[in-house]
Amino acid sequence: MPAIVVIAYNRSHSLERLLKSIARGFYPANEQITLHISIDHSDATDVVKVAEAFDWKHGEKVIACQPQRLGLLKHVLFCGDLTEKYGEIIVLEDDLVVASDFYNYANQALRCYSNQEDVAGISLFKYRYEENQFLPFEPLNDGTDVHFIQVASSWGQAWNVAQWSEFRSWLEINENRDLSNVPNYMQKWGDTSWKRYFNSYLVDKNRFFAFPSVSLSTNFEEAGTHASSTGLMQVPLLVGSREYLFSSLTDSRLKYDEYFEMLPTCLKKFVPEVAKFNFDVDLFGGKPKNSVFEYRLTTKSGVNAVKTFGAELTPLVANIIHSTQGSSIGLYALNDIHFNEVNERLSMYYPLNDLTKIIQNAEELVSFSVVIPYLKDDIEQLFRTIQSIEATNSRVQIIVATSENLTGQLNQLKSSIEVIKSPSLNLSACLQSGFDRAKNEIVTWSFPGTIYSEDAFSSCERIFTDFRTVHWVLGVKESRIPSNRWSKRNAIAELDRSAKMSSEGSFFRRTVCGKVKLDEAENLFYFLLSKSDVTVLCKELVGEISEKEWMQSKEFAKAYLSDSSGSKGFFYEMLKPWIRARFFRNGTLFSLIYRRKEQLPFVLRYDQDNNSYYLNEY
Repeated sequence: MPAIVVIAYNRSHSLERLLKSIARGFYPANEQITLHISIDHSDATDVVKVAEAFDWKHGEKVIACQPQRLGLLKHVLFCGDLTEKYGEIIVLEDDLVVASDFYNYANQALRCYSNQEDVAGISLFKYRYEENQFLPFEPLNDGTDVHFIQVASSWGQAWNVAQWSEFRSWLEINENRDLSNVPNYMQKWGDTSWKRYFNSYLVDKNRFFAFPSVSLSTNFEEAGTHASSTGLMQVPLLVGSREYLFSSLTDSRLKYDEYFEMLPTCLKKFVPEVAKFNFDVDLFGGKPKNSVFEYRLTTKSGVNAVKTFGAELTPLVANIIHSTQGSSIGLYALNDIHFNEVNERLSMYYPLNDLTKIIQNAEELVSFSVVIPYLKDDIEQLFRTIQSIEATNSRVQIIVATSENLTGQLNQLKSSIEVIKSPSLNLSACLQSGFDRAKNEIVTWSFPGTIYSEDAFSSCERIFTDFRTVHWVLGVKESRIPSNRWSKRNAIAELDRSAKMSSEGSFFRRTVCGKVKLDEAENLFYFLLSKSDVTVLCKELVGEISEKEWMQSKEFAKAYLSDSSGSKGFFYEMLKPWIRARFFRNGTLFSLIYRRKEQLPFVLRYDQDNNSYYLNEY
């Protein structure tokens, strides 16, 4: 019987909610089912307590606490490798809730597809929106309980040892490839996304994930983790239990590509009259121009259409199947399509107010709180900082922590400013009061006089939405990166320099550090670094920043940071100054050696041509 593998990190309430839904599941009588809870390393001891307190009545319960922080990519790979031990596994991250029949469905699907090598995994989750533009995705229903997409599921999935081993073998060879075979929207996920690698594998090997017609799992999308509650990826769950009807991948006419578009081979089975054309499908209008196909069936406008269809039926592909009269969808030669025009035709299918709401929800996945400690009478500098935040046109909670009464003086500003009373006029007390009042997911702080760049919050909004493994960001000019290569290891190695570092102008997730107690963490930079490596963004978020020196003790750093990597080797220590110097001069071989030995965190780079961000090594 498949083992249930739960991936947890530092969210005890999320884990408890998932385990309760697992407890309500239907399981075969007289069968021993292993529940394996893998907890990534963190300071959240309450997560372990929740796992230990959970009463599992259907077999063995295994609690595996990772000795060092793996991060989501390595943790998922580690858990996938448990197929070697258990043969078959059902993987559930802690932000999910499962339907009572989830185990029955996964078990039946694994039995059905165990010998179909082109089925690379089983999804418990059913997409309601495609992931490129967040437009509604409605697969056709052919009477079976399954459809196939060339996209992996990350919100409840199952693998057997053969399916996972095939992917792992591919990954060993292709781990360092550019993964350019996946769509641009997937490339934005960065190198720390396991799903990006798996999707590249699916495209490369022409394999698919099997998805249910009714979802057996849902992303809870709770506020305060990595996204606010928008409903974009929360789906209705199946109620009750049933037997499932599966079709083979070969026989199915419900196969969709990595853009969630029906495959031309399937569409040709429904509509023989278009079978003679070599075309691909782009009804969502999100594919780039480059294609191996001569024609394209699209909602974009063009000239010299070979054939046209209306757009009255839902989903859009139904208009081709039923030959709806109209011109909203056309079959064009690739060079006859107007790729540069805004695709307004979708408004006929997705009403403008609904589409606007979807886009707005997608853009509001994260929110910000800015804490400004006001330590001395300098109202003009405070105005400068607040006005720079107003100029970004972002929805930001602004908190001014001070012992003075500033309410009347701030009335002339456009923003709604929260002025809170600090128990004493010192930095630690003001920051503590401000952090306690902050209500949003991402928090930053700055002294009066700091000027934020116009796209500081919009950039961070995209970064914290797209990169779940990024926990705090320091935005600097690319020329300043060598002085900001901070990790736990080099902070310990350079205590004199790192003791002067401040977290001012950086952005961090509340969930990383919870309610920060500055009496316990006298230097927030060290405190954050003890939780997660800082991710340097090669883009300036703060134009002007006050230069302050914290001058904290070396003993503090040693208390909060630990060099857990073990011995680096005698010869490496002897050569390190020379190798490090060559690394800063971008010597390729030396960069590789130094980067690997020092375990430097990834850097976020901005791709101006595509207006996107991506993670890569220093």
